[in-house]
Amino acid sequence: MKRKIAVFLLVFLLLSLLPTSAGADETNLARGKSATVETYIENSKSYTEHQKVDNLALLTDGDYRPADFGDSGWVKFYRATGRVLTIDLGEICTVERVFTRFMQNSFAGVVAPKMITVFASCDGTNFYPAENAQGGECEFIPSYYGATNYIASYNISVSPLRARYVALSFDVTVNSFVDEVEIYGSVGSVLPERKDFTDIIPAPKGEYLDRNALDGDTDIVCFHAGYSPEDEKLVNNDKDAFMPYVAYIDEKGRVTDTMFDSVMFLTLQGKCPSGANLTISGAPTVMSDWIALLDSYFHEEYNLNALDAATADMKKQLSLDPEYRVSVYLTVPYPKISDKDFGDYNGDGISDKISEYADCLAVTDWFMGEVEKRFAERNYENIALKGYFCNSEGLTRQNYDYEYDFARDAAELMEKRGLKCVMIPYYQAVGIDANDELGFEAMLMQPNLSFNPDLQDDPAGMMEDFAATAKQYGLGIQMEIADGVRWEPDRLGAFYMQYLISASRSGLMTDTIHAYYNGAGPGVFYDCAHSNKPNMRIYYDLTHKFIKGTLDFPQEKVKEDYDSELTCNMGEEVYSETGVLGDWYCSYRITDQTNHGYTVMNDGEKSFKYRPDRNFSGEDFFEYEILYGGEVIATRSIKITVKGGSVSETEAIESIDCGADAEQGGSMGLILAIIAVIAVFALILAVFLSKARKKK
Repeated sequence: MKRKIAVFLLVFLLLSLLPTSAGADETNLARGKSATVETYIENSKSYTEHQKVDNLALLTDGDYRPADFGDSGWVKFYRATGRVLTIDLGEICTVERVFTRFMQNSFAGVVAPKMITVFASCDGTNFYPAENAQGGECEFIPSYYGATNYIASYNISVSPLRARYVALSFDVTVNSFVDEVEIYGSVGSVLPERKDFTDIIPAPKGEYLDRNALDGDTDIVCFHAGYSPEDEKLVNNDKDAFMPYVAYIDEKGRVTDTMFDSVMFLTLQGKCPSGANLTISGAPTVMSDWIALLDSYFHEEYNLNALDAATADMKKQLSLDPEYRVSVYLTVPYPKISDKDFGDYNGDGISDKISEYADCLAVTDWFMGEVEKRFAERNYENIALKGYFCNSEGLTRQNYDYEYDFARDAAELMEKRGLKCVMIPYYQAVGIDANDELGFEAMLMQPNLSFNPDLQDDPAGMMEDFAATAKQYGLGIQMEIADGVRWEPDRLGAFYMQYLISASRSGLMTDTIHAYYNGAGPGVFYDCAHSNKPNMRIYYDLTHKFIKGTLDFPQEKVKEDYDSELTCNMGEEVYSETGVLGDWYCSYRITDQTNHGYTVMNDGEKSFKYRPDRNFSGEDFFEYEILYGGEVIATRSIKITVKGGSVSETEAIESIDCGADAEQGGSMGLILAIIAVIAVFALILAVFLSKARKKK
């Protein structure tokens, strides 16, 4: 019996490896032929280590590989939304069928394409779409090597056509593993060459998302609301938390300008009281979870009420028009089809279920109605409901088959209510090419540079890829600053700085709409606004300039010519600029301190201050380095001539307001005071002991 089972398994294994697609009378025209690959979007500087594909010959070698995740025989592609594989048949042929195999392992992010489209060409330049090629039959064959790995076989029949080159265009969700590409037909062709040429990859739009797509809202900062029992401050935002966002607050704490014009409320990791999840992932929620989110939005002390109060305060201090409003965008929970009792959201006295797709739309419409009802009841004078956040960062259909349809239909529901729909997909997410079809008013793509180490090898190059993709599909941008900037402002802040530099140069700053992510709670920008450290405060100040469209990063960071010789009078200070240009933020390091004075570098004001020693006149000298990103970009040598004349001791002392001498004098005074106290105490103690002896 055991021998029979072993034989059966061996036969099953061998059969699973055989190319079952071909008939006995067909010829695989692609066998051993060369292949080329092209990404849907510019990707040469993004995920660089993942883009090296040097084994394309494996696609046509006829060696069927098992569905083993670690097998090196699979050709692997990563992100960039899609690929075009082109096979050169070597001569004109008649093509009738295409067969290919992909691996499927959703848990590991290896996803077979939702659609493959076949194109053909006689010259390798002009391609036409093959008939009946879209959405060919796909058979998922469980792998002998494990329950989680599957092979997706695509068998695509086409009307006979004349071609030398055959291209397969397919989507890439995260990873796509391809084994074989086979093209069946015969050598030579009597068919006429077709002329209905088309672009395999649609021509780019050539412009970003229209800056007026949200009726004037251009800068949307993200906060969190909802449920966070571990730390309620992350979702309970008070008036103080909102102030440096609705208003620009200078270094002295004064409100001097407006800041962000809109606030979007996200749900913190989708948490909710039932333990389910309000986002597309996780367990299905219940009605009480949705009500809890509503209650969080409209809490008496936090979130919308606090935002309204902060905006009122800002308007008063700046004497703004009473009609000025900060716009609000709220998140709608993601409805999930299940057998779970949801609750009586329609008021018919019966507990409902989200058991079919129509229920997803019905409960979403109910929630938006509740939002608008409560918003109207509050009669806010300083904030305005403008729309909703599409609660998904990509349309992969990995969680639910209806993801794409729901995004489109939910956007239509919002449009009927006169409200906008905003989506913020991750970098290169599936769906970024479908904004027009979905009906979103704004799709603002995340660069993910601040968080993803795979993108940080070449930050400037990666942002070039980002800008090209945004122009290709008509997208805006989400600016992102990492929580860790609080502890590593220079290292982690450099990635956010790259956002600012690249976006200000590529037109993303002035030509499109921006969202901003800066963590939960009051957020990183709050800490930057209240920081007295120049390397923290700078991110708040530069963001304000970015919002206003005035940020400037010239190609040269520092002037080549500078004031290398300065003069001052005895006992006086002298200030000078460091020559750092535009909005470049640099740090400074003194390498040779003066012999007859003291120099202080001022990072925030890009200047230094020199103060000579008392009664010193003559020449002094010091050197310092200018650093950007930890690297020295310039060295300065400064000669200072202190003009003579005598300065009285009293005048010299009065002229000192800080520095080592003042600190030394203060320290000496403190020491003398302590000695005096000890002496008095010793005298009193001696008198006391003397009297005590006399009594004895």
